Amino acid sequence: MAGRKNETERKVAHETVTLTRTMPAPPDVVFEAWRSVEAREIWSVPAPGLAIKFDQIDFREGGLELSRCGPKDDMRFHASVRYSEIVPDVRLIMVEEVSVEGVRLSVALVTVTFAPSDAETRMDFTAQVVALDGSNMVQGYLDGWSGAFANLEAYLKRGDVA
Repeated sequence: MAGRKNETERKVAHETVTLTRTMPAPPDVVFEAWRSVEAREIWSVPAPGLAIKFDQIDFREGGLELSRCGPKDDMRFHASVRYSEIVPDVRLIMVEEVSVEGVRLSVALVTVTFAPSDAETRMDFTAQVVALDGSNMVQGYLDGWSGAFANLEAYLKRGDVA
């Protein structure tokens, strides 16, 4: 690929991003907000001016999800997610790769757990991120998912979940 560094010269950084949130709904409702494409198109956009488009969804173990995201007029970031484990209302484990213009920026092992807490859900998110070439993807994971989870909380408070 033109302009791409030799693979042996690419810098690699490993970081773990952890976020814990208490969501205002029981685990089955929170899990449904993750499963539903329509719901995710609403809550997973992390900030105003950004957009996400799901091009392929196969929400099952071994299933592949393809999406694009970024500024509304320049959704150049491509993500592929392979679901490794789906335990309804309990846990999601997935591997996510993010690239731009065919160049891989990061690979992450992502685990999300859902635990009942009274009428709410404790949601723990862990992303073990491998960022390539100083891509700043670790900060991107922290900022992006923090914004998305704030949106998820607001979405659940509105009661929009089917």
